[in-house]
Amino acid sequence: MKTSFKFPYQEYTLRLNQSQSYTENPKVNDKLKRQFDLVFSSLKGKKRTIKSTTGDLNIRSVIDWEIAQKDMRVFDRELRSKGGTVIILVDGSGSMRYSQKMDKTRELVSTLYKSLDGITKINFKVIMYFGCFRTDEQQLGIIEINSLEECNKLVTDSIDDFGSTPTASAMHYCTKLLKKVKGKKLVITLTDGHPTIFNKRYNSGNGMPDKMSQQFEQTRLSYLEADNQKIKNFGIGIEVGGDHMEKMFRRSFVKVDNIEDSQIHIIRQLKMFVRSIK
Repeated sequence: MKTSFKFPYQEYTLRLNQSQSYTENPKVNDKLKRQFDLVFSSLKGKKRTIKSTTGDLNIRSVIDWEIAQKDMRVFDRELRSKGGTVIILVDGSGSMRYSQKMDKTRELVSTLYKSLDGITKINFKVIMYFGCFRTDEQQLGIIEINSLEECNKLVTDSIDDFGSTPTASAMHYCTKLLKKVKGKKLVITLTDGHPTIFNKRYNSGNGMPDKMSQQFEQTRLSYLEADNQKIKNFGIGIEVGGDHMEKMFRRSFVKVDNIEDSQIHIIRQLKMFVRSIK
């Protein structure tokens, strides 16, 4: 008989979308948007002008004729299987508030939302994650962002008692979220630190983070779990890297000096993703 068990990164209390004040307005980077638009151009329908020489035009008849000419039938199931889901998983730890990292991340994902407007083959979501410092149990804070207007949830001020980097648990949350989603799946993680958790059960209540080696291994296992669910992962370390991070992301990782340098890598991953769903 198969025995199942939980890893520590799967044991957490979820704090979803807790209230906070959002003061930042999402901004779109026009130059970056043009680059994203090129990535998604093949997924956008071609504009066509249909002229009628007989007066009123029966649109239903035109559509039926087009389908008959191409001997093509389109079903919702087929459309779903050819589409995909992209998640940008954003480290919401305290250090992401420095050097405008969160400001620039907000601009990046806002621009991506703007570029994806009207494209139905890609379901896009941003998830910000953070851990609690002052609890006896591990608490995973999650804020889900589902539209351009909601990008102001990527705030620069700290959330009370939250600020650690439970990357393993956050990836586990994404895996559960994507488990029943059809089509291709891509998760791009943006983080500026090593994975850390704070809780009494695993840290003997001393207020210090779990052993770094253990957290690297737990996070590696969480990405392996996602890989087994056919979720493609890519990690971007902002001013953080090294062999441990490489192994954690199963070699699908790059270190950059700032958020701007991450753009080219995100574009490259999105290009490959678009090719996979066409």
